[in-house]
Amino acid sequence: MNILIYLGINPNLCQFSPLLFVFPVRLAWHYSCMITIASLTPKLEFIMLIEKNILHDRKIAILATDGFDESQLFSPKKALEAAGAKVVIVSINKGQIKSWKKGHWGESIGVDATINDCNPEDFDGLVIPGGEQNPEMLLNHEKVASFVKEFAYDGKSIVSICHGTKVLIDTGMVKGKTLTTWPTLKKVAISSGAHWKDDEVVVHKGMITSRCPDENQSFNMKMINGFAISPRTRI
Repeated sequence: MNILIYLGINPNLCQFSPLLFVFPVRLAWHYSCMITIASLTPKLEFIMLIEKNILHDRKIAILATDGFDESQLFSPKKALEAAGAKVVIVSINKGQIKSWKKGHWGESIGVDATINDCNPEDFDGLVIPGGEQNPEMLLNHEKVASFVKEFAYDGKSIVSICHGTKVLIDTGMVKGKTLTTWPTLKKVAISSGAHWKDDEVVVHKGMITSRCPDENQSFNMKMINGFAISPRTRI
C-alpha cells in the first residue's frame, strides 16, 4: 500500500481489481532494481578494474606535506595499491606528515622518501593530493617545480585532486591543458592558459584532475586507467 502512495496512485482505485494492484507493485519493484543496479555499477566496475592487478609493475609517487586533505591521499593510495602499484610517499622533509580533515588535523602518514633523496626517473607516475595548505607548502620548496615538471617531460601521467592542481598551475604546466579544479582556482587556472571545465574528473594529455574529494571513486578509476597506459620508463 505504501508503494502505491509513493508512486502517487490512489490505493482506493485498486481495491476491486487485483490487476490494478499488481501492476504498480511490479512497476515499483522493477524501478527499484534499476536504481540498485545503477548505483552498484560504478563499484562493480572499480572492483573488476583492481582485480586485473594492472598496475603490478608500476611505482607511483604521492607528493604531499603537512595539511594534505586526508581522503585525497589515503583513498588514491589504497586504490593504487589494490591495483598492484607500489606507492611511495614523497615529501619535503623526513618523518611524518599530518593530514587536514574538516577543519582539524587528521591522520598522519610516514614519509618514504624526501624530494632531495629521490629522482622522478624512479617513478612511473605522480599523484598530488589537495588540501589548501598542501600545495602552498610544497611550492615553497625549491625542488618541487623541477620534480613535478620532470614527469611531464617524460610523458608520464600526473594526477591531482582539488587544490593539488595549484602546484601544476603555479609551475606553468597547465597552458593549453583542459582541466578541472576546486572552483576557487578557476580564474587563476584560466589566466594561466588552461581550459577549465566544471566536471567531476577531466583527463587530457597525461594530466588527470579532479574537482573535489567527494568524487574520489570516479577519480580513482580514471587514475588507475591513466597509469596503466602511461609510459613505463623505469629500468
